[in-house]
Amino acid sequence: MDSASIQTRGVGSWMAFTSDTEPTVLANLPSAMGVYVILLGKHAICRLGASDIAYIGKATNRGGLRGRVRQYFHPGPTQSTNIAMRSRLNALGCALRIGFTVSDSGPAARRLEADLLNCF
Repeated sequence: MDSASIQTRGVGSWMAFTSDTEPTVLANLPSAMGVYVILLGKHAICRLGASDIAYIGKATNRGGLRGRVRQYFHPGPTQSTNIAMRSRLNALGCALRIGFTVSDSGPAARRLEADLLNCF
């Protein structure tokens, strides 16, 4: 699965994902639950072949997508996943983009994330 095929699953609204674009990214993300995808600027080897997908995640809390993605820009000291992901993203040295899709509920977001990860 890559960015072209993931768009058929409803993920879209792609934006540049860098420290410089934080205000724009957060302003365009809803406070609704959903799934987000971070794309690389190039294809890399993954479990099922080559893909330009760096990360697939979900937002199921009341802060929604905006709150979850904000944590990548400002990880707390105990948020090891966010710290590790931010380090990985910074080390990649390529143009990153983020896209999302809104879900009706937390369980729907979890199902979509699991489905996308199984195809990745």
